[in-house]
Amino acid sequence: MRDIETIDAELLLVAAFRRAARERGGPLPSIDVADALLDERRELTERCRNFSTEPRLGASAPHSGFGGETHPAPGGTTPPGRVRLTEKDD
Repeated sequence: MRDIETIDAELLLVAAFRRAARERGGPLPSIDVADALLDERRELTERCRNFSTEPRLGASAPHSGFGGETHPAPGGTTPPGRVRLTEKDD
């Protein structure tokens, strides 16, 4: 699948081609090409949106203790933005 910039550039070309045909008074080219490009753009946009909201593989959530404090996730890793409350034993 192509990137959004490429699809947008092709949409601009299709629009310019149709505009030129309209100005000449000739028959307009089919809109099917633009429809297919718009469908491709929508699908790519949805994939990007779904990808950014899906949890990452291997990401671990912090665990909350009885007092509400945050502890490192299993395996001793601390998620970004979290502070370790205990020293890691070596």
